[in-house]
Amino acid sequence: MARVDSPPSRLQVKKVFFDLTTFTLNDAQVFATLPPNAVVVGHTIDCTTALVAAAGSPNVTLKIGSTDILGARGFGAAPYDGTVIRPTVTTFKTTAETNVTVTVSSSNATAGQFNYFIEYYMSA
Repeated sequence: MARVDSPPSRLQVKKVFFDLTTFTLNDAQVFATLPPNAVVVGHTIDCTTALVAAAGSPNVTLKIGSTDILGARGFGAAPYDGTVIRPTVTTFKTTAETNVTVTVSSSNATAGQFNYFIEYYMSA
């Protein structure tokens, strides 16, 4: 019989809310952190208010630590156009407390909000 040292792992979901009207351009703003040893297995982005640029064609980059979840995408591209997507990202493990950041380049947003759901298990 196998020895059980701890309860079974359970999937945890961290919800991070972004309001892009509060952003400073070209600055990776931290909105949340993940703990050390989090094995990140999935992502869902739900844009509840489509992003609207003050001018030009700004891009949004979403990261966990140095891992791109969504590389630079324009405001008119999914999910920032008001849709829901599940980006395909290789599973990875955090080694220390790790920041969840968003960077907006080129122009401020006059509207735009989205929820980012991060699915992970805790490991040793």
